[in-house]
Amino acid sequence: MTPMRTILPLVLVAMFSAGCAEEEKDTGPTCDDRVKTAGACPGVTGAAITMEGIACTQTIAAANAADLDAKLPTAAAGACVVLNEGSYGVASLPAGVSLVGKGASKTTVEGIVTKGAAGGATIRGVTVGTGGIAVSERGTLTIEKVKVSGAASFGVHAVDTSVIVRDTSIFNGTTTGLVASCRGADCASSRPKLTLVRTWVYGNMRVGVLANGFDVDIDTVEVASTRASSFLYGRGLEVAGGGSLVARRLSAVGNEDVGVFVEGGAVDIVGLTVARNVRGIQLQAIPAAGGKLEDFVVADNQALGIGIDKGSKGLIVQGGRVASTTAVKVPVDVGGMQEVGDGINWLDGSEVTIASTVRIESSGRRPLIIEANAKGKFEGTLAGGDETRGLIVQGGLVASMPETITVAAGVKTDVLTKDNALPVAVTMAPGAP
Repeated sequence: MTPMRTILPLVLVAMFSAGCAEEEKDTGPTCDDRVKTAGACPGVTGAAITMEGIACTQTIAAANAADLDAKLPTAAAGACVVLNEGSYGVASLPAGVSLVGKGASKTTVEGIVTKGAAGGATIRGVTVGTGGIAVSERGTLTIEKVKVSGAASFGVHAVDTSVIVRDTSIFNGTTTGLVASCRGADCASSRPKLTLVRTWVYGNMRVGVLANGFDVDIDTVEVASTRASSFLYGRGLEVAGGGSLVARRLSAVGNEDVGVFVEGGAVDIVGLTVARNVRGIQLQAIPAAGGKLEDFVVADNQALGIGIDKGSKGLIVQGGRVASTTAVKVPVDVGGMQEVGDGINWLDGSEVTIASTVRIESSGRRPLIIEANAKGKFEGTLAGGDETRGLIVQGGLVASMPETITVAAGVKTDVLTKDNALPVAVTMAPGAP
């Protein structure tokens, strides 16, 4: 295997959509048209808005846009500004001030900017328009029962601030749906945290959710139909900069680039649906703490179902299915574009255990390619024609099975030298936060 696996963004556009064109333009597909996560559709609902859980030192009522503009400058940290039904302009919140509307269908704010959430602050029960939500500095901002629609820049942009997003929809923005980046001097020792619960991120551009230097915790989240911008990206969920990912009930569907991408942080993923993306899930440089990928369906993706790369360590893959990976032309390690369609690529000295509870089937090219410098074992099952294609171990100086790799008895295995190795998709590079 050639060592020249150039780091380039994957530049491809998939031909997938959900729901009718008018639904996508305005509000996205209805729940009936979407992939269910834990039997339900994540996102904002019509539930009544209350002040429960918000500790307000002062409550300030704003009857209309002019009233809000007049009263905001007097609000101190800990205050709650309560909006009436209607439309409001951009709200510039003092640090630590919460904003509560009557519900996403009743109260609209053009944009929200806050200079920090020290001591905690909440945004609840509003629709946010083209201005999106921006927060900076240390603290924790909670966004609940909010609809962020058609943001002209980022839907939600957090710098150094821990963010909790619940029962919220972020969709149809002209760039990244949610971006969280740590830029302070203490990012490595004290990472901020991004928590997403029952949240729907749909139809944004470049990246649906991008976290750089944040630890990410997900429960019941769908990231779907992220579009490429100027032929760049179109990724669903990306976690980079050394941050970890803990995910339960995560769906990444119909994104125009990779569904889930993690580089440099530990992973603990249970209950994953990744379908109809260009690449399913890519895990790179996972540290020695390793992690697991469990209870997953990776199906109908293009080029690659699961990629494990950059010397990832101690990764356990179990209890899942990789099916129907379509072969398409993508940038490859030997240069240029070639057709690739593999269930799993296990590359660059990565240490992996693929358990007997994993099934790979109906791959467009090969079910599994392992580089000869890898470590670990494959105990999975090949089916749907993959059992006759067999897996490949490649990249050694001679065509012999490396002592560091164990393959279950009865699995057809071809061993190739570096001179006749199959090309593989290029290593991915993190996006710019």
